[in-house]
Amino acid sequence: MSQNRVSQSAQSRLRRQEPPASPAPRPAPRPAAHAQQPGPYPGAAGTGVGPLTGLGVSLVLLAACVCGALLDLLLVGTADWAVTALYIAACGYTAYRVRGADWYAALVAPPLTFAVSMILLAKLMPESFGSGLLGLAATTFELLAAKAKALFFGAALSAAVLAVRRVRRPRR
Repeated sequence: MSQNRVSQSAQSRLRRQEPPASPAPRPAPRPAAHAQQPGPYPGAAGTGVGPLTGLGVSLVLLAACVCGALLDLLLVGTADWAVTALYIAACGYTAYRVRGADWYAALVAPPLTFAVSMILLAKLMPESFGSGLLGLAATTFELLAAKAKALFFGAALSAAVLAVRRVRRPRR
């Protein structure tokens, strides 16, 4: 009888105690924000440089075009090889490095930044068509007409690089 009581009291104590709680499932650890993730283009992992945004594409292209225009102005006094070479190289680079969501910036920004650099060059060049706004416009159009092949080649290079990236993109 006393054993029965002990077992009943032990059972009542066990009922009052809750069973040991199993540990809650942990969510999968999230990668740190600063950790390098594989990027949308080859060679992105571990380089320390992320993809370019639309603004980054515009700034890189504008810097390349303005540097080329100023270099040409200092060396020969008009638009020559430097603005063309830096523009085409920047078109290929930005199309390769632009992030997937901003691909349109790599197509739209090159002609616009090239035109801005030609306006700057026309403003800084000795007036070949006179002074004032009309002379600036005439000089700008002359420079754009002289560099039309480079303008189209840079835009075509950007489109080709983006097309290759699109085809080579891994399917999910």
